[in-house]
Amino acid sequence: GRGGRGVRMESPATPNAGLAAALKYAPPKARETVPSPVPIDPKSLLPRAGGAYIRYSGSLTTPGCNEGVEWYVMLDTTSITPEQVLQFASYISGG
Repeated sequence: GRGGRGVRMESPATPNAGLAAALKYAPPKARETVPSPVPIDPKSLLPRAGGAYIRYSGSLTTPGCNEGVEWYVMLDTTSITPEQVLQFASYISGG
């Protein structure tokens, strides 16, 4: 089967440094691949290692929404600002 991962994000005043770097050096279009001039650590998007999580069976949240996916959602949260939410949404929508 397939596995999905989820991270809950809160919206405090402190930006997420990992997301800021990823957005700054992202390719011009979503889903393109280009080398980054700086290393971007995906772990910086996650809460602390070793935290509790929940697991449940479900489906993908993108079309075709296939079932048979085991989801793992971390209970600890990481931070993101409202501006970063909008920047990320704009980037992935091509805006």
